[in-house]
Amino acid sequence: NAFCSIHRIANNGVSYFKYGAIIGQQKFFADNKGNSYDGYINGIVQKNNDEYYIGTSNNLLRWNRVTNNTTFVNYAIIDGKSVLNEEVTAHLSYDRLGRLWFLTSTKGIVAIDKNEKLMKRFAVDTVTKNGLMSVWAEYITNGNDGWVWIGTQNGIRRINPVSFELDDLAKTPFNRLRGATCLDIFFDVSGHIWIATVGRGLCKYYIATDTIQQLTV
Repeated sequence: NAFCSIHRIANNGVSYFKYGAIIGQQKFFADNKGNSYDGYINGIVQKNNDEYYIGTSNNLLRWNRVTNNTTFVNYAIIDGKSVLNEEVTAHLSYDRLGRLWFLTSTKGIVAIDKNEKLMKRFAVDTVTKNGLMSVWAEYITNGNDGWVWIGTQNGIRRINPVSFELDDLAKTPFNRLRGATCLDIFFDVSGHIWIATVGRGLCKYYIATDTIQQLTV
């Protein structure tokens, strides 16, 4: 009863890797400082026509497809330590102001500005439950309502990208998803919201009736 992902297909097709294949025994992502990377890719978003941000198992990369140059983005000093070569970066998404949001392995949810500097961080406090995010996040995306939506191990949250207000959606139909791990959130062209979960199957939010239906078990 676990739905892991809701796939989207672009108009220009799909590119893919063969798992375990070796491409010319080379490290594809490299900069001019001797840094390189050839591991897992956890997410990718387009910055402009030529550049992409790529989430990896230990860095955030900015890659230029024309020059094949890579920048290892040192977006913050957190707790006195650089995040460079330290943090898993995954599920990258832009907000409506053009700022980049992503998930990290130990630093919670991060938002950086267009200059690749830290704007906001939502730390995860799983011990005292007093943090803004008391559960681990699994997915992040920009919603049709202009908020940043977060799938967590205990339902859904959303964040206002202007005020950075965090809404736990407790007084909405989404409260029904408490206790479920939400792995993917997809907004369709009709404004409906599809949620892939562990424990509740695939769920759909109907905007007209303000209700959630569990489609599978």
